[in-house]
Amino acid sequence: MKDRNVSETKAAVLLVDPEARTVATGRMDWTDAKEWIGADLLEPVHLGSGVTVWVNEEGALLERPPLFLVGREHLLAGRAVITGPDDGTGWGDVPVPAGVVAAAIGWIPERLDGFAREIMAGSMPRFYSGDDAL
Repeated sequence: MKDRNVSETKAAVLLVDPEARTVATGRMDWTDAKEWIGADLLEPVHLGSGVTVWVNEEGALLERPPLFLVGREHLLAGRAVITGPDDGTGWGDVPVPAGVVAAAIGWIPERLDGFAREIMAGSMPRFYSGDDAL
C-alpha cells in the first residue's frame, strides 16, 4: 500500500496487540500507526460500517507472528490499528462504540495455534516458475 498524506491527522482508534491479547483506545495518525505496528507498508482490511483494520502488509510472512481473528472472516497477523472512514482528509474516528469493535476481536487459543498457522499458510499466494506452471 502506498504511503498516504495523513501524517498530521490524529483520530480515535483501537490498538490490537495479539501478543499481549489486548485492545486499547488511542489517538494516532498514519506515522504513529506505522511505528506502533512496526511496518513501513500497511494493508487495509475493510470490515464494513466504515471500519478498517490496518495491519503490516508483510505480517503473515514473518516467522511465527501472533495471530488474531476479526469476526469469523479475517485471520490477521501482528499488531493492528482500527480506524474509521477516511474521507480524504485523514483518519476517521472509529464510527461504532469501541466495545462493539473490541468484542469482534478473537484470540487464537494456544492449542489451535498450529491449525491457525496452517490456514494462514494456505491463504498465501503461490508463485511458480515457468517449469512449474500448471
